[in-house]
Parts: sequence; structure tokens; C-alpha cells
Amino acid sequence: MTGEDVDLRRQAFLRRVDLEHTFRMAKHTLGWTRPKLRTPEAADRWTWLVVAHTRLRLTREAASVLRRPWEKPAEPARLTDRFTMRA
Repeated sequence: MTGEDVDLRRQAFLRRVDLEHTFRMAKHTLGWTRPKLRTPEAADRWTWLVVAHTRLRLTREAASVLRRPWEKPAEPARLTDRFTMRA
């Protein structure tokens, strides 16, 4: 084994460790470690629930500036910075 082989294997090992820790952190952060899933179908359902919840959390700020159909339009003088950013 040459020095280049050792260096290549060391780099591959470090990359694998980085990936494993990244996935472990993501699984913990997104809540994949909480449920005790017994079937692959249950894991798929949980994954889609996590994805949907994450999308809702990410779009919450954007949706807060939208006027709902039942709300009356606000007068331009009463608009806050939150509403004027839409334009």
C-alpha cells in the first residue's frame, strides 16, 4: 500500500463519517427518531408527514402576508412593512 492509497482511504473514511453524522443529525432534527415504526409502510407515512410539516413551517412566514378571501382589503395608509414587501 502506497502513501497515496493511505491518503485516499483516509479521505474516504472522513467523507463517510461526515455523511453519517449529517444524516444522523437530520433524522434527529426532523423527528425520524421519535416514532417506533414497525413496517416500511409506516416509515413512508411518517416521512411524508415530516415533509409536509416541514413545508408548512417553511411557508408560514410567506402565507402570513396574504389576505384571506373573507378579509376586507386594508387601506394603503394602514399597511405595515410586512404587507408592503409583497409588491
